[in-house]
Formats: sequence, C-alpha cells, structure tokens
Amino acid sequence: TVLVGSDVAGVYRSDDEGEHFVPCGKGLTGFAVADIAFSAHRPGLVLVLTDDGLYGDWNGGKEWAVVSRDLRYTKRCCAGHLITFDGDRAYVGTDQGVFVVDVAQNPATVRGLPGLEKVSIHAVAVHYGTVFVGTDKGIYRYQEGWASVSQGLVNGENSFITDLLAHPDGHLYAVDKTQGFYEWDGAQWLPRPVGFVLSTVHKVRSFKSLSIHPTDSAQVIMTTHPEEWPHRVLFSSNRGWSWRPVENFHVHPKAPKNWATAPHAIERVAFSPCNPKTIFMTDWWNLWKTTDGGAFWFSGYSGLQNTVINDIKRHPYNAEHLFAS
Repeated sequence: TVLVGSDVAGVYRSDDEGEHFVPCGKGLTGFAVADIAFSAHRPGLVLVLTDDGLYGDWNGGKEWAVVSRDLRYTKRCCAGHLITFDGDRAYVGTDQGVFVVDVAQNPATVRGLPGLEKVSIHAVAVHYGTVFVGTDKGIYRYQEGWASVSQGLVNGENSFITDLLAHPDGHLYAVDKTQGFYEWDGAQWLPRPVGFVLSTVHKVRSFKSLSIHPTDSAQVIMTTHPEEWPHRVLFSSNRGWSWRPVENFHVHPKAPKNWATAPHAIERVAFSPCNPKTIFMTDWWNLWKTTDGGAFWFSGYSGLQNTVINDIKRHPYNAEHLFAS
C-alpha cells in the first residue's frame, strides 16, 4: 500500500506498489497534506496531517476520521517528517507547537508539549524515547521541557533544520537547509559535508529531505531543497561520510504529460519497508519509483494526473455521475 499526499487534492491510495492510484478523500476536509505516517506498532493505523486538522484511519488509509481539528499545518510545502510514532504514541509537529497523540485510546487523546508555539517546526523524531524537533531556530529536545541541543551545528541556534529522522538501531540524523547532513553522537551534532565536487561542480548548496534504509542506517538518501536549483538526489552508503548524485531518471511512456522530465523541487523520499530496493520519491510534478535500489528511476502511475479541474458536467440521465476535465 502506498499513500501520496497532495497540496491541493488530499490523499491518493495505491494497493499495487504505486502502479495505479485513486483518490482517497472520504472524511477529509483538509486537502493540503503536510505528512502521512503509518504505525509500525499497530498495523493498519495511519495518520494524515493537513491544513484542516489531523486525521486517522485504523484500516490502512481507506476512510478518514478526525483526530483533532486543532492539530494542523498550513504551510503548502517544504516540511520534513512531522509525524513520528513511538509505540502507541504519535508526536506531531504543527503550526502551534508539538503534540502527543495517544492512539491506544478511543477516541485518541491529545496533549501539548508547551514551549515551541512560536517557533516554525519542520520535523519531529523520537530517539531512545526522547523527542527531538527541527526548527528554524536549531534543534530542541524535550526532557520535562524544551531545551536547545544545537551543539555542533555550524549555525548553532540560527540553523534552519529541514528534516530529522531516527533509525531503530539508534542513529539520529538531521538536515540543515544550508549545511546539509548531521549525525547526533549523544552530546553534539557531527557534520558530514557533501564535498567539494558536489558543492562546486554540481552546485549542491541547499538541502531538504532525508530517508534512511529501513534495516541499514548507513544507507541514507538526502535531496536538495525545492526552492533551490539544481534539484539533486544524493546517496550515501556510509552515514554521510561520502555522497554521490543519482541522475538516471526517465519518464514512463504512460506518464501524465507535463514539462518536467527529471526531478523538480523534491519533497520526500520513502523506502519500502517490505523491499528496500523499492524507493518512492515525490516532487512538485511527479511520483518517481525505483525497484533496483536507486540505479534506475521512472515516473508514470495511473491516477496521479494534474488535479486542476477546468470544467465539470453532470450526466444528463444519471444525476449521480459527474464528469471532470
């Protein structure tokens, strides 16, 4: 099962590894999706954070129920991982701070972790039971209250953190918008620059999204920031000590027609937990997929065409049928 979020059309669902998609919006009233997260602890549970609230489904994302109208994220792009599960708890970064959602309760209960209401939150991660939050003012950790843990970041508490991810084997990684990849060693952040060739020849100077291989935390994917050109996908097989660009992207013959024939303004990368050689990547125009670990990517996917509707008509004999173009 693959779920894709749009900035204008809610959620699309695929049950064949992303080959075909259908709109999956029953119950949604927020259609700008900031993040989607499946629970590893409760199979079938998935949460969706939108501009009009937090929604959930306990049946794999087929029909949505409101978890909280107060938990919302109104920025249309460029957020990192905003929902992270830790057992029966989900930690959610919103426009009004960080919240804890207890999904073991029915209905789910929500409580805030006060102190970051006026900070722009971009990512949330849980590392050994402790919550870390990436913001435009560096990184914070919650231990009976929020405290800055920006030691080692080149720009300190002025760092613009675009993503955070924790791996089950104990590694915690961060991405800074201008400095790139960091690893947490328990006391400070250790930088892993992309290197002279990538920064000068390939002009890689701005960073955003992070993804980690589900069973091998040494394998990391980092992408450039959507607002900065050129748009690149970077692979590391040694926890960021060295990076290589990936450029083998192809438009599927059956792909929706648009002008983007290569990744453009990349938002998110996700490994398949069932087969890590299958990786998905979303940008502002396409969904890209690789089945060989990133050597060859292609776009396509029935059902993910441009969602701008220019005309709509009702069937002349069956009022329940509508046609949209």
